[in-house]
Amino acid sequence: MKSSNPGAHASRKVSLDIIRCVAIFLVILNHAVESYYNLEDHDVAVSYNSFDDSGIMFLFTLGRIGVPLFLFLTGYLMLHRDFDSPGSIKRFWIHNLLSLIITWEIWLVLYNIFLACLNGTAFDVAGWVRQMLFVEQIEITHSWYLPMIIGVYFFLPFIAKGVKNVPKQSLYIMLGVCYTLLFVVPTINLFFGTFDIDQLKLQVTPVFISTFPVTMILMGHLFYLREGKRKIPIGLKIFLDYTVFIIFLQLSVYLQLYLHQNGSDYNLWYSFFTVIPMSYCVFDVLNMISLKKELRIFRRISICSFGMYLTHRPIQMLFEKNVAYFGHTNGEILYIGTMWALLGVSFVISYALTEGLAAIPIVGELLTRIRKKKIHLF
Repeated sequence: MKSSNPGAHASRKVSLDIIRCVAIFLVILNHAVESYYNLEDHDVAVSYNSFDDSGIMFLFTLGRIGVPLFLFLTGYLMLHRDFDSPGSIKRFWIHNLLSLIITWEIWLVLYNIFLACLNGTAFDVAGWVRQMLFVEQIEITHSWYLPMIIGVYFFLPFIAKGVKNVPKQSLYIMLGVCYTLLFVVPTINLFFGTFDIDQLKLQVTPVFISTFPVTMILMGHLFYLREGKRKIPIGLKIFLDYTVFIIFLQLSVYLQLYLHQNGSDYNLWYSFFTVIPMSYCVFDVLNMISLKKELRIFRRISICSFGMYLTHRPIQMLFEKNVAYFGHTNGEILYIGTMWALLGVSFVISYALTEGLAAIPIVGELLTRIRKKKIHLF
């Protein structure tokens, strides 16, 4: 990534690595929680194997911040790129979009082989073909993200060109309107639907950024535009971010409990109105981190985060089914312990596996998108 301010970029690089590390940890945490707690059980007011336990809901909500952090990073790093020079869009599509599609198609083969072995079933050729054509989603929890980001990458050069000359103040207004239409209104309709109230039917749609991923990517671009222009002292800014984060986190947990106690089986999704403020605060605080010496572990996990995203869920599924200690059990302590153990095991193994794959020529770039200096397929 090239920056208009090289010194500022150099000092911020560690912070971006840390954000990626936190993001992948939270994603793996989110799926570890889902593995051991019934997120749709609202029949029991308080239960350690139910989503109605506020402590488990707290962890699940924290885990939901991981994906927005990744999307913020996409906007932060990509929307200021030069897409005006001849051939720039074509180069982006080849080096970023095409390579991502090839990686995903390869993983679809591996995932289907894995599911066939795990479940003792035949390889579903018809399902695999539909998945490759992006008309069906494979039955693995995290698999929605890659097709989504592929779609975003296709339009990303045009989004970047569209916001290039938009004043920062106008971008604030646009994002404020879209936050209302794409996050606040759907949240209101969620509650209306729970209580059989006629839902709000929007007569206008923000076509340009009509999905939550694009909105979050644009927010990441806003972070880039604000780089080095803070007017609030860092200490006060951290305090405000922390306060807002805690308020919206508690509100998220309370409202989910309220919905479940009233018969809803809703699981917090990224379009819920509290997710963006929480994610914004976490990104803002982490982006202030400046270390005199780069910590290699942050750098390596950051580089491996994409591969860890692709590998962690199959690892969790394998342990859930075949390792007795990670099986579903009764009792508060053992149940919570197995969840944390699964989190640790899947984090470490997915990191080690990604490092191992990356060390293999060509295979590393195809499966993990970690490019070696001497080998470039795209």
